[in-house]
Amino acid sequence: KDLDVPTLTAQAENGDPESQYVLAWRYMDGKGVKTNKKQAFKWMKMAAEKGYTSAECDLGYMYNKGIGTTVNRKKALELYTKAAEKGNATAQNNLGAMYSNGEYVRQNFTKAFYWFKKAAEQDITIAQQNLGIMYEYGKGVQKNTPEAIKWYKKAAEKGDEKSIKALKRLAPGPINTY
Repeated sequence: KDLDVPTLTAQAENGDPESQYVLAWRYMDGKGVKTNKKQAFKWMKMAAEKGYTSAECDLGYMYNKGIGTTVNRKKALELYTKAAEKGNATAQNNLGAMYSNGEYVRQNFTKAFYWFKKAAEQDITIAQQNLGIMYEYGKGVQKNTPEAIKWYKKAAEKGDEKSIKALKRLAPGPINTY
């Protein structure tokens, strides 16, 4: 939505979740308004409470990092899970990271792999890199260097530096042109 802030605010106040979401990002980025993380949180929460999937994911991130609110990893996990189950690729990757790192949850590489794969299949670069790592080191899945190379290559094609380095390490030689 490319609306002016007063129009966007009116629509958001009338309960339109997309307007609430866009307004939240305006406050996050300071576009047309002064940057205000608390206002961003308020509008993001309203959109998420209406089931707006992108807002659920982004509100999870705000809780996870303490943006406009205090850190609440339990809420972050709940929101990432809700959005991930609806197919939001960013939430899937973030949920995978929580499981991989053992953030608020017991470390579980099988669950991390599951969520990274879902996100990677939706062309999320960082998830493709994460999936490459899982395959390379056998975390949550049997070690499989060809699969690791496949996923690193997808991320490297989009300029991901860590994946480029991994490819140079795993598949050195003239074929590797990254």
